[in-house]
Amino acid sequence: MFPCTNPKIQTRSHNLNVPNCKVRNAPVDRREFGIDLDAVGEVWENRRADSAPSLVEENGLETAVPCCFANIAAIVPATKGESSRGFSQEGAVKPKKILTAGPTISQREIDYVVDAVQNGWNENWSGYLTRFERSFADYVGARFALATSSCTGALHLSLLALGIGAGDEVLVPEVTWIATASAVTYTGAKPVFVDIDPATWCMDPAAARRAITPRTKAIMPVHLYGHPTDMKGIDKLAQEYGLLVLEDAAPALGAEIEGRKVGSFGHLACFSFQGAKIMTCGEGGMLVTSDPALYERARYMNDHGRDPQRAFVNTAIGYKYKMSNLQAALGLAQLERIEEMIAKRRQTFQWYRQRIGEVPGLTLNVERFWARNIYWMTSIVLSDELSVSRDEVMAGLKQRDIDSRPFFLPISSFPMFESRAAENPVAYQISHRGINLPSGHNLTETDIDRICRSLLEVLGVSSQKHREAA
Repeated sequence: MFPCTNPKIQTRSHNLNVPNCKVRNAPVDRREFGIDLDAVGEVWENRRADSAPSLVEENGLETAVPCCFANIAAIVPATKGESSRGFSQEGAVKPKKILTAGPTISQREIDYVVDAVQNGWNENWSGYLTRFERSFADYVGARFALATSSCTGALHLSLLALGIGAGDEVLVPEVTWIATASAVTYTGAKPVFVDIDPATWCMDPAAARRAITPRTKAIMPVHLYGHPTDMKGIDKLAQEYGLLVLEDAAPALGAEIEGRKVGSFGHLACFSFQGAKIMTCGEGGMLVTSDPALYERARYMNDHGRDPQRAFVNTAIGYKYKMSNLQAALGLAQLERIEEMIAKRRQTFQWYRQRIGEVPGLTLNVERFWARNIYWMTSIVLSDELSVSRDEVMAGLKQRDIDSRPFFLPISSFPMFESRAAENPVAYQISHRGINLPSGHNLTETDIDRICRSLLEVLGVSSQKHREAA
């Protein structure tokens, strides 16, 4: 039995009789919580309470309490008149907010980071960095890996190592996070935006071919939302025109093409460990390559252009996009669990597909026969035939305490760049109709049920009608 640790609960007079609860008849002050506790007990009548304690940081409780209290918010619907503490004035509890992303942290991560804090200094300053880089290169299938402070930094270093500079053009997909294009501009080169495949949402090789000019020097495909770009098509173009290939694999660690991992196709590739990604260091990135000359050039530029043979002698204007040993400790632990994390993302997608995969007007992520999609973000594209817009759907979900995010907007629509709306019609259409649904590691099937029911409500499709149609 897990004892109640909140002194306010222990010392008050009201008894909460919750069937199957580990703290049956725990004294509770109904004035502290503003809940109709008898009603909560009824809700729990046929529910088994988890024996593990949960840390409740909302609704005014900052203490370890049994799961039966921590999860009340997930089972009692909110009513109007909600208070600032998460409870309604009528006594019901507001459902928990479902976020779009969230990491999974196990004891392994905690142990590695604590060890790095306690022992990773002086002669051990780079122990976890070295292990992380070697393990990462092995996982991806590359010879070398260089840990960085961000994927943006890794992209910048990669472009510098490839010799990209003023006067060059680099092909970039129209729909991606702006860092892909920003890194090109850092070098003085020009990003040229390319239309996307309507099914995979990645760079379309046919559109890339149309964008090639005598100044084109490199192609930067992005494996968007976890699905690989058609790298066979990209490599064919690169060989035909003598172009360099830099994979932006920021959102797709573990994705595969015919059993070969993304990041092993281009001259270089870069990954992200930002907090919302499949694995995280809090922030961070990784550059990988199998070319020793490119690796050494990137290392040199990442050390302020320092001469490795002479102390404090710098022979070029360089940069410092370095990762700390502490971050690497977290990253290594996460990497050792990466297949577990991918399996969870794929399971989450299947839960979505089972519930909304056949809803008219919705298109979910695809997985080409040659690919393994890690489903970093389960996403939908709304048909033009639907009577609601993307923003209206997102607003409706938000009203139900469900977070979501829009697709990346066409980068050429931003004021810093020249519009290519005429050249990239697919990107301009899909980006304004696409939504990333909650995809964090902490989601349960019950959460997916709630998200899908809410989505159907917003779309004006009843769950019963959808089941009958299916």
